[in-house]
Amino acid sequence: PPARISIANRIEELEIEGKTECEEEEAATEEDALTPRTFADKLATEHSGENGFLEVELMKELIGVQGALRSLASKLAEAARDVQLDVIATISVLLRNSRRNKREFRSIDGYSFIHRVFLGISDYTSPASQSFLDKIFGITFTIILDGNKDDLYAGNLDALDLLFQLAAETDLHLEVRIRAVQTIHEVLIAHPLNAVSCRRVDGFAKLLSATCLIEPPDGVGRERALSGEMQLAEQIVETLSYGAVLMSRHDCDMAEDLLRVVTAQQMHPCVRYLLCQCLRDLLRDRNSRQLKPVPTSFVSLLSSSLASTTPPHPGAPPPPGEDADGERSLYGFMRAAHITVRGGKWSGTIVLLEALAHCLHAG
Repeated sequence: PPARISIANRIEELEIEGKTECEEEEAATEEDALTPRTFADKLATEHSGENGFLEVELMKELIGVQGALRSLASKLAEAARDVQLDVIATISVLLRNSRRNKREFRSIDGYSFIHRVFLGISDYTSPASQSFLDKIFGITFTIILDGNKDDLYAGNLDALDLLFQLAAETDLHLEVRIRAVQTIHEVLIAHPLNAVSCRRVDGFAKLLSATCLIEPPDGVGRERALSGEMQLAEQIVETLSYGAVLMSRHDCDMAEDLLRVVTAQQMHPCVRYLLCQCLRDLLRDRNSRQLKPVPTSFVSLLSSSLASTTPPHPGAPPPPGEDADGERSLYGFMRAAHITVRGGKWSGTIVLLEALAHCLHAG
């Protein structure tokens, strides 16, 4: 995982970039009043230097401001599938390393046009559809890196945010959501500091919220484990865990968010168990690497949550507002002795007790 100072520096860099973008958006309102000829001269001046005009960059900006991006975005809705890939690839070239074109694409809500492309796929099992998804997520990955060939930083946060939207949207097909999560994981692998960019767009929070809404199908063991819903849940939890480890030398915010979700939200017990496992493993990792202990409030919340699921004496009624038979609540989850997953048995109480033990040991 990156050093704490490296994460802090990257956070500062993104904040500076954000302020710069705000200033450029204010300046853009003045540019709107210029005539096309005057604006072209302004661009030529900006891109001139000792080696003359930077022709490629100048042409990209000229094409963008002359309405090409708007035309390409609108064409996505009616184009055939192969043409859509060509259009998105062209948009990728125009956006690369161009603040002005990225700002223009954002202003016309261009990413919503790309988002709608995924709604037009009807058959996700055919080889053609699988190939299409491979290519479109590959192009999206390229847009996110923004031409950074050496550092592989996520330079286009708007495109990164689109990935998280695709992963979290319940109306999209599971195959699209799973591919989106896999691409997010690839972004994190490309450079560990991309975890900072993911947090910048509230990506981890979006994934965590989406996980709570996943509804695995009825069934037990292998049948449920192989379902698309459980595959999505496992992919998301793996990505959340990886992102948390990458940020672990800076803070333990991800673990704290996980704790609050597993102790407060209603969700399917299998999903809650995956999140509890993730929480336990993150605390075990912090403990083994002797990182900064979690806040005392963290231990208090975990221990009080465990205590609230235990009746004061056998046969006592559950706490107010809790359903003794409802496994979707924390109370029902903890009171269920065993739930079958992948042919095995597990206890939610044991997992959270292990998490508490790692908290106390680290403290």
